[in-house]
Amino acid sequence: GCVMEMEVDENFLATKAKMLACGTINVDEATKAVDKCVITGMASPDNVAMIGELDQLIIGEDTSSHQNDLVWIYDFASGAMTRI
Repeated sequence: GCVMEMEVDENFLATKAKMLACGTINVDEATKAVDKCVITGMASPDNVAMIGELDQLIIGEDTSSHQNDLVWIYDFASGAMTRI
């Protein structure tokens, strides 16, 4: 799954969209039965919340593609995504 970033106009209608962050399919034979997506990236993002003063996005998973659902922080300034 992916999280998209959208630009909106004054009426809050989307005018542009791009992929902000996407998960990656796990091709490792030893682990892909348990984790269908690599654990260094998100899988099936479900919930998001913006931390405006830090310019960061919290991304929560609701997935069967990871053994355990994870929570991530996406930092807009650096483009880094960190598992928390």
